[in-house]
Amino acid sequence: ADEGVAERLAPIADAGAEIRISLASVNAELCDDASGAPRFERTVAGIRRLIELGANPKVDVMLMPGHVDDVATQLHELRTQFPASTKISFGILYLSGREQGEHLFPSRGALEEALDRIAFEAGEAIAPAPKSPTAAHPIVTIAIPSRGVT
Repeated sequence: ADEGVAERLAPIADAGAEIRISLASVNAELCDDASGAPRFERTVAGIRRLIELGANPKVDVMLMPGHVDDVATQLHELRTQFPASTKISFGILYLSGREQGEHLFPSRGALEEALDRIAFEAGEAIAPAPKSPTAAHPIVTIAIPSRGVT
């Protein structure tokens, strides 16, 4: 999204649509490299323009294993480019199509370690997944004594 695209998207946001914009990483160098073209600055300018026009876009930062250190140390800098109300979330690549190899976390544990590192280093709170609707209703287990079977 650049400023011209922002002008066209703003009325859609006014009508109630959620606008989500992806960045391939937290800074121009990594984002442009992962995107294969200069994209970061234009996209950030487009996000700012959408906000000026009254939209509240969500920013999805793609999280790749090779970018964890940079995300941990630079997420705060990205956040300062937008109002505090702008939601920033992580997009996690999964095995399909072009997403392979170094772009994928090798395990759930590796992903969780990366998120912990980012939260700790960046001082960000990463909200837990919402509880299941049934979690509010504890399961009661009743022990029924067995009658001796002979």
